[in-house]
Amino acid sequence: MPKNAVTIYSDLELTPRPEEIPTRLMIAGDDGEGNSGEIKKIESKEDIPDYGEDSDLEDALKAAFDEGLNEVWVYEVEYETSYPDDLDLDVIENDYVKAEEYGITEIAYAGLDAVNDSTLMIDEDKTLVSLAKDINAIHISETTEVVDSISIDLDLQDRGHFVFAHDYEDSILGNAAAAVTKVYPNDKLMWKGIDTLDENTEYSRKDIEAIEDEYVNAITEVQEDIVFSNGYSTTDDEGYKWVDVTRTEFYLIDRLKERLNRLFKNRNLPYNSNGISTIETRIDSTLRTFRGENLIEYYEVYTPTLEEIDVEDRNNRILRDIEIIVGLPGHIQEIEIDLILEL
Repeated sequence: MPKNAVTIYSDLELTPRPEEIPTRLMIAGDDGEGNSGEIKKIESKEDIPDYGEDSDLEDALKAAFDEGLNEVWVYEVEYETSYPDDLDLDVIENDYVKAEEYGITEIAYAGLDAVNDSTLMIDEDKTLVSLAKDINAIHISETTEVVDSISIDLDLQDRGHFVFAHDYEDSILGNAAAAVTKVYPNDKLMWKGIDTLDENTEYSRKDIEAIEDEYVNAITEVQEDIVFSNGYSTTDDEGYKWVDVTRTEFYLIDRLKERLNRLFKNRNLPYNSNGISTIETRIDSTLRTFRGENLIEYYEVYTPTLEEIDVEDRNNRILRDIEIIVGLPGHIQEIEIDLILEL
């Protein structure tokens, strides 16, 4: 641990979090014209391009706007006709980096059944969806019976993947992806409603338990509302079993990057103790804001001293080995009560 390690427990009063939910949905799909690699912003249902009859992409986009989003980004990637031989994976990976720069936080794949569609697989190490490393991926699995080992079949053990069980339709994917996007990053997804969906899968309680055993979430009915049964990620990592943890992590990283980039843009930072202190101050102020918004409970910042930094890094103007640890508040989702009656 560096000599000047500082642990800060903030006692700030909570401040209102931003009213505008800071999430953006991108729907990927084949436009039918071979225009692979284009990312576009669509601001209304009327602005959706005509992708042709029975277009999976168009159906998903329309449903997302029906669910109440004010904007949806579209990624036109020609995976239906040329996958996998003609796809340039480096290009797709770069496109996902570009999407992050646009502030995209969630991505859904129109026309890809998360379980039965073999086009998800590229090779043993990569899938089309796994290339989006810092964007939450939302999937649907076509099933009319209990799901068996979906997370294994998907090979989606990386964090940031959310799968729900329902008969596959791209309109339903658009509804559900938009419903996830409307939820604030650190809010739980359990029992969050899908406003424009009225098709209940009618899973039994036993079915839902079996589905959730595979870290998959059913679409079900609770008090006459169609909702997500839970908020599981597909990872078996206990620290990331809930998708709101990953959504919060990606959101915190994005905001921290934004604040630091603004600092670099507006100031020349000398590579000395004063420059390092300025960066540390910006990190601290950002984390204090997170604490005030109840995104985190506490944080610890570890910054290397000037003497601990490698000469080569200094010559290359790189400051590395800053470590930030944050504690998340978490959520109560289940209560066990022992009721003892005395007569």
